[in-house]
Amino acid sequence: MKKTLVLFLAAFLAISICACTNGGNESSMLPSSEPPVSSESSVPQTLSFDGMDFTFTVPSRWSKDDYTVKVVKDDVMSSQDIEYSHVDFLFKGNADTPLLSIWAAPKAWWDDQSAIGAELPSLLQETSNTVYLADIPTENPVTDEETAALYDKMAITLEEVKEGFTVVNPSSSSVEPTYVDGVLQDGTMNTITIQTADGKELLFNKEGAEVNEPDGLIIGDMLRVYYDGTIHGTDTEGVTVTKIEKIS
Repeated sequence: MKKTLVLFLAAFLAISICACTNGGNESSMLPSSEPPVSSESSVPQTLSFDGMDFTFTVPSRWSKDDYTVKVVKDDVMSSQDIEYSHVDFLFKGNADTPLLSIWAAPKAWWDDQSAIGAELPSLLQETSNTVYLADIPTENPVTDEETAALYDKMAITLEEVKEGFTVVNPSSSSVEPTYVDGVLQDGTMNTITIQTADGKELLFNKEGAEVNEPDGLIIGDMLRVYYDGTIHGTDTEGVTVTKIEKIS
């Protein structure tokens, strides 16, 4: 009887020890309360661009593996003979799936297009001769469902672009000085009238302007008129002519 009782107690202790041991292993497998470490950087990156006078801070959710930057200087707009420069942020390096394009374009062109109600990119900032614009796609151009989800995550708003955009030297624009070419139609002591290639007649006050033509200006001369300010249609009252030169 005593032997049986001893064996029973020994078996009971052995079962208890096993239960405690198993319980310890289970608790060690419980998920950690520590939050997972994200592979995404939480520090936005500020980029500068060769030959451009602005910087842009990309959103922290943009991984450098998911986009490339393309800088294009002195490009020509497809529908107009206007030179401009732009920085393109391309999703997965594909020109057909842009995330954002930042333009530096002549202010005179912007003013003319705005006056006729043309559809234009969004204005970020302007200086005396240059406008900086944001061209943001309105739809997701990616067809693959999984990749399209990543594009949606990286899609940027105009407010984010404005917040990240900075002109680093607004007094020194990378765009060429503003000028207009035309054939001299008429002239007085203080004014000249030229006709541009598109048929517009522009009357300029040339008082104080630099004119390096020893033989003077002759009706029919092709002139290049440099100016500060903005021409609205054919209204030149808001401009100051700085230089006139004969180009043919």
